[in-house]
Amino acid sequence: MDVSGRFGAFAIYAPQNSDKLVKAFDEEIAEAKKGWLQSRKVSRANDRELARTLAGREYLGRTLLWDEAYESKVGALTNEQILAAMKKFIDPSKISMVQAGDFKKTATP
Repeated sequence: MDVSGRFGAFAIYAPQNSDKLVKAFDEEIAEAKKGWLQSRKVSRANDRELARTLAGREYLGRTLLWDEAYESKVGALTNEQILAAMKKFIDPSKISMVQAGDFKKTATP
């Protein structure tokens, strides 16, 4: 297990959709696993990224077999398992939500 990690997300939205965005973020977070797995595969198709990955694995004493096993485990997770892990390791009260825009235009009279 790694001793550190990071979590982040971003979205571009119209200010009047702020509440919808926060709700959608909460509902869709577990579905991100598909995109994450795909991005790892795509990155290995790029020579520069593959070389960087191999160098990083060498530093950590791992091979691409480690990646294969890791991705298989992640791919087998259910949405419920992902959400349970997030609740265990991510404290929602410590997540900073930063929103920017011209919110005056969305104010109701």
